[in-house]
Parts: sequence; C-alpha cells; structure tokens
Amino acid sequence: MEKISPPAVRYIKLGPNGRWWKSARDNNRLELGHAAISHALATAGDWAAVRAVYAGHPKAGVFTQELQDFTELPAGGLWVTFAEGRLWWALAGEGTVWLDDGDGESHGARARPLQTRWRDTDLAGAPLLVDELHGGLTQTAGYRMSVCRVREEAYLLRRINAEHEPAVTAALAARRALLGAIEGLIQRLHERDFELLVDLIFARSGWRRVSVLGGVEADIDLIVTQPVTGERIFVQVKSRAKPPVLSRYMDLYRARTDCARMIFACHTPEGKWPATHDDDIQIWCGEKLAAQALDAGLMDWLVQRAR
Repeated sequence: MEKISPPAVRYIKLGPNGRWWKSARDNNRLELGHAAISHALATAGDWAAVRAVYAGHPKAGVFTQELQDFTELPAGGLWVTFAEGRLWWALAGEGTVWLDDGDGESHGARARPLQTRWRDTDLAGAPLLVDELHGGLTQTAGYRMSVCRVREEAYLLRRINAEHEPAVTAALAARRALLGAIEGLIQRLHERDFELLVDLIFARSGWRRVSVLGGVEADIDLIVTQPVTGERIFVQVKSRAKPPVLSRYMDLYRARTDCARMIFACHTPEGKWPATHDDDIQIWCGEKLAAQALDAGLMDWLVQRAR
C-alpha cells in the first residue's frame, strides 16, 4: 500500500466503551449513534435544523459537528480508533447508511463504508501497539464524545506510514555508529577479558553463573540460570572461531538435557558460519554482541580495557 496523505483525520469512539468495535470491524465500516437524527435530515445537510433538534442540550454543538463530520468528510479520510490494546485505522468510503436494527448495544444507528479494511499495523507491517505510541496520541482514547480531531495528526501519519521522526532518525544513526565503535572495542579484547565481558553481560541482566568461568569442563565456559524462572543456558565463549567449532558446540548442546537454550559468543568469527534455524540457539557476534554490551551498560568498562 502506498503512503497515505488523507484529506481529513478523525478519531472515532465506536459506541459507549467501544462496544460497537466488533460490529464495525466485522462489517468493515464506521458506526455512529445519534439515533434522534433521521437519516434524511442528516444527509440533507441542514445542520442548523440538526442543531435545533438538540436545542437546550449543553453538547448540541458537539453532537451536530460529530454528525456533520461523519456524513460529509471526504472519502479517503483517515479514521482511527483504539481497541484490543492497539491503534486501528481505515480510510472512509462514500456515503452513509441507516441501520434499521440499530439498538445502540451491538452497533450504532448509522454506518459509513470503508475503502480499506481496519488495520492495526503500519505500512511496513509493524503492529501499532498502544504501549509503544506517544502519549499525546493515546490520550485521545479518553475523549468522552464520539468523534474528534487528532491533536497529534502529524505524528499519527508518520507512524502509519512507517516514517521515523527526525529526532528518532538521528538517534538511530547515532546508535548504529556507537555500536560500530563498541564492536571494534570488543574485537580488541584478550580472550580472558572477552570471557569476563560475556559473564558481566549475563550478571547485569539478572542471570546467575553456576559453572566456573572457563572451568574444568573442556566444552563449557558458562552455565547460567534465571533465578525467577529456573531456566538454564549453555554458553560457549570464543574470541575466534571457525564454522566447525560452532557446529561441534551445537551438537554438544543438543546432546544435553539440562539447558533450554544455547548462546555462542564470538567477537571474531572466521569463515562462513552455518545457518541456525533453531529458536533455542543464538549466536552473539558483531553488532548483536555490541548491543548486548551496550544494553548492559558496559561501554565504559570496554573503553577502560581497550586503553
């Protein structure tokens, strides 16, 4: 799907407490209440007459604007809602219809078709999780009425179009550069210092070492456990290694029954390593290894060791 540039953007609450969401999703439409306003009156566009129906109500202006937006905003407009812990979005189609069986419980009184299906991912396929969205956008879900403008419209469009904000782009570029520098520092480590680095990564991540670092078992450098879950990990640490070495340790790990995962850490892999398709076997080298060290707060330690 091409990047979107809608002529209008609106948030819609699909019924009280979102109770019309399932109907709207399953029928691929927008839904709105305001059953006191007939379909004929709404589509006639006489908004003064609509407002007169609500005369005396403190929200008369808000109700009228909601119905006008729902009815008249152009096709292709972006409509968003929050449900199931995610942001959902769709592009509106033409026209509105009256739902004769609209009971206000399972669905609304009127509906508008969509050009697209409701979608909970950005255009790159990444889920739009509420917990990962800017608070200025997610607070829209607390709006007490049914339809409103989106204050963080520019941010919303960037997220849907899978575009980073300039500050995020700059930060990611800086992180990539930092990881490259850390990778270079790791490659300068002596074998014993590299073993210590891997040990510190696990220790700072809440794991406990239960085997002696570089101990008497020739084929084990570390066995670490997670105190909360009891999970055990088989860890092999090599400053340099060729493909046969990795293959041998993979076979050793598969022969064990006491460890749930294997991690093979190597700061300078040599040759073409075999592909690993097993979820329980991880290879730490290059940028992945650098990221583990950075996340564990070990950059200053690496700088001191490399001086």
